[in-house]
Amino acid sequence: MITKLVPDASFTVEGCGVYTMASAEDVTIPAGATRRVSTGLSADFPTVCFKHPEAARLDMSALLTAVIQENREIAVHILNYGTDPVHIPAGFPLLEVREWRFAQA
Repeated sequence: MITKLVPDASFTVEGCGVYTMASAEDVTIPAGATRRVSTGLSADFPTVCFKHPEAARLDMSALLTAVIQENREIAVHILNYGTDPVHIPAGFPLLEVREWRFAQA
């Protein structure tokens, strides 16, 4: 089960054991900086997380550097390696999340 930890958290079901998780907050990342971006969601099953294809709209000026579960929350740390600030709005699709049992080949 996926649980919303904050009211603005959002996810969609893409298929059997596959979910899209979005940013739960507006975040601006200055050039050369790293910021934590919250999904506001937790999962009670083991997950495998991938960068969502929509993240390509960040024009390669940001790189997803890690996916973490802190206090059961799924969040990412994003490094802006570009020269301009990167803005990630709330609701922006960040992650494709798969239940571990469906991710195994």
